[in-house]
Amino acid sequence: MKLPRSLLLPARPLAVGGVLAALLNAASRVLVVPLVLTPLINQVLQEQVLQGAPSGDLLWVLGWGLLVVLTGSLALFAQDALLGALAARLSADVRQSLLTELLGRRPGDLPGSSGGLSNRILSDLKEIEVYHQFGFGTLVAESATLAGIFAALLYLNAGATAVLLVAALPLVWLLGLLGKRVEHQTQAAQAGLERVGDVLQESFKHHTVLRAFGAADFAVGRLESRNRRAELGLRRRNSLSALSTPLTQVAVFAVLGGLLFLLTRGLRLGAMTTGELTSYLGLTLLLATPSQLLPRGYALFKQAEAAANRLAQLAEVELSPAKALAEQDGCGDGLELNNVSFAYGPGQPVLNGIELCLPARGLVTLTGESGAGKSTLLLILLG
Repeated sequence: MKLPRSLLLPARPLAVGGVLAALLNAASRVLVVPLVLTPLINQVLQEQVLQGAPSGDLLWVLGWGLLVVLTGSLALFAQDALLGALAARLSADVRQSLLTELLGRRPGDLPGSSGGLSNRILSDLKEIEVYHQFGFGTLVAESATLAGIFAALLYLNAGATAVLLVAALPLVWLLGLLGKRVEHQTQAAQAGLERVGDVLQESFKHHTVLRAFGAADFAVGRLESRNRRAELGLRRRNSLSALSTPLTQVAVFAVLGGLLFLLTRGLRLGAMTTGELTSYLGLTLLLATPSQLLPRGYALFKQAEAAANRLAQLAEVELSPAKALAEQDGCGDGLELNNVSFAYGPGQPVLNGIELCLPARGLVTLTGESGAGKSTLLLILLG
């Protein structure tokens, strides 16, 4: 079962619709500068307001701006709605697929307890749901916005934009390194939560026994150490994820000083108009949004990738070979069962031809899938 690629890059109509909406959302944010800001400075402000000319173009420019903003708002709504539906659909399909796969295993070959498996599947799928609902669209929209902004910046001033691109290369490398750390820490954090879930399930399941033997404090103490390790793992993961955005913000705004020097020089030499300079600065400031959201989307992607790999491992666990019971020569002082069968009524017996030798002293563990007859055999032994 190859889950990671199909989960993180799903080829589904909902995903296609979400991507198209994200691209339209990105286009609307980039187009607002050349369609509104540039003519507002060059035509309306300089030619009309300052020179006392009629201001009819102002309504035309504002109309274009309103159209672009409305288009972007509708696209953002469609993006979130479609990708939210995609997240819910994918989770339901994976739950169904994993249950079908795991229930087809030979008894005794499930990779974990029932509670552990349930917690693992639900918690890992939650990471993937969050990525699709908030991260997938962010990566598409902000990447497209970034590409559009850089294309417009190259058109306005190729030299200053080249400086900006060169300055961004170390940041891209640093974010990639940080993403690997986030993925590794996510796997560790999810494994810690799985162990916490095991303890919780066992404690609730054996509540009566714990109360009868006064072992509630033992169960609480057992959870304490695992709970603290899980908390530490999540704190490390969240700290690494949170580090990406401020790093990007500092890097982007640190470059603005150099850009301003280059741009004002071009304005003095007549290489740019005031409107073009304003548009360039406006587009540069628009980089702030992708610089904040892209690292977060990438962090969500790495967390989802780690979760998807963990889910894929459930389907790749090697089956253990069938174990033959060792032959024993008599039971001595122990308890021996020879060809024991039992049925609760007409039809297929629950136990059929049981051969068993229990030692006189010691602890014996009886394992098997639900409904195999473990409780029935115990009741028979107890008379």
